[in-house]
Amino acid sequence: MREYPDDAIISNLTGLINQEIEQKIKGSDYFSRYSAWNFNGRIWWNDEIGYWCCEVWQYNNYVATYLADNLQDLAHEVDNKYGGGEKASFI
Repeated sequence: MREYPDDAIISNLTGLINQEIEQKIKGSDYFSRYSAWNFNGRIWWNDEIGYWCCEVWQYNNYVATYLADNLQDLAHEVDNKYGGGEKASFI
């Protein structure tokens, strides 16, 4: 996989999910970033299982991988676990 050369697909700093990037990486060999204060995520679509995947990293260490059928659910799950108490309302 290659990193999509644009902004992060999700940011808990802004509370936004970039739908343009979502459309471009779904079904491709690209991944994008989940930009956050307390963690970094790597997000991609897995055609084989039909889910969005997010690999979570903290302090240069792999923590876990999360799956969801849409980016909003994925963002809420990951942010609730690793967001450090900051609750973003994802759009």
